[in-house]
Amino acid sequence: MNKQHFIAALLTWIDAHLEEPLSVDDISEKSGYSKRYLQALFKQETENTLGDYVRKRRLGMAAQELRGGTTPILDVAIKYHYNCQQSFTRAFKREYRITPAHFRRIHESILPSINS
Repeated sequence: MNKQHFIAALLTWIDAHLEEPLSVDDISEKSGYSKRYLQALFKQETENTLGDYVRKRRLGMAAQELRGGTTPILDVAIKYHYNCQQSFTRAFKREYRITPAHFRRIHESILPSINS
């Protein structure tokens, strides 16, 4: 299997396991490569670190749940393995430049006009 196919398969596996505890060690074990080699290969092929990729994907999934959803923000944070709402809010704001609560309010006000 070439590097691109390997990384594509690994990305699919990671995406399927975002709601589970998932560390670089877990991903390395699944891949069969050393952590150091896998991180270098992943960065070379995706221009992201493994940790950044997992964090961005989890935040993206969380944003989808917040958009028009009613699940409490703390529950969304815990689902995507943030220890507390505060750390989730910091990471979310760093990524999207808006808090999860503000993101939800904006999308709640937009959704009725879209559906009309």
